Amino acid sequence: VTFIQPDFQTVPQLNEVEFITRVSINDFDKFLEEEKITEISKSVYNNFRDKVKKSNLDEFYKTLSS
Repeated sequence: VTFIQPDFQTVPQLNEVEFITRVSINDFDKFLEEEKITEISKSVYNNFRDKVKKSNLDEFYKTLSS
């Protein structure tokens, strides 16, 4: 899963790593829990906290794979 910091004004390139955070799908729930307290992620977390969980993402990928 890749997050791009919302204060970045253009589409960042992969070499602009300071604006990109990559998170392993297995660590996603932990990452989301830690990020919910930061200002950058607070609105994203509040909007998607019930939808964006590893179990839901696993179900989504399972649907895509079938």
